[in-house]
Amino acid sequence: MEKEWNIIDAMRHSRHDWLNKIQLIKGNLELNKIDRAKAIIEEIIIESQSEAMLSQLNMPLFSELLLTGNWNGYSFKIEYELLGSGNAGPELDKSLTHWTKELFLNIETVIEPFLESTLTISIFKEAKNIRFLYELQGNITSEEKIKSFSKQKHHGLQINLLSMKRGELSIEVMADC
Repeated sequence: MEKEWNIIDAMRHSRHDWLNKIQLIKGNLELNKIDRAKAIIEEIIIESQSEAMLSQLNMPLFSELLLTGNWNGYSFKIEYELLGSGNAGPELDKSLTHWTKELFLNIETVIEPFLESTLTISIFKEAKNIRFLYELQGNITSEEKIKSFSKQKHHGLQINLLSMKRGELSIEVMADC
């Protein structure tokens, strides 16, 4: 699933995403759905602000993973939000990126591939630590695999499986900054 992105690939995918957004706005304007067009523009603004905040975490590997995650052909959509501001630092970048990639691969093997699934990653930056909340909405076919994965130790990360029930999974990852 993982791909090394060069500038041309990234620009091609980004251009495709922007054309889709522009077509959505244009289509809604042509249907005289002004409020929906405005809502799409507002969503684009919020998404751009989130991308800027993500880039300021000083975690380039993790930022790249989230920014390009939906281009990798996973059976689930990746969304993220940042709450709080600050700088996490490069020491956390490598271990969290590795763990998140492993989570993506595990999720890929335990969800129904043809049902809509979304993984939302909420990032809470506080004074001395940072918390990542991974919430999956989707049909999980193997709870044991996720439980086993969440119990594995990863350098510098405190991992807690918060809940797993039909159609929902919540994992919290905490680290010091």
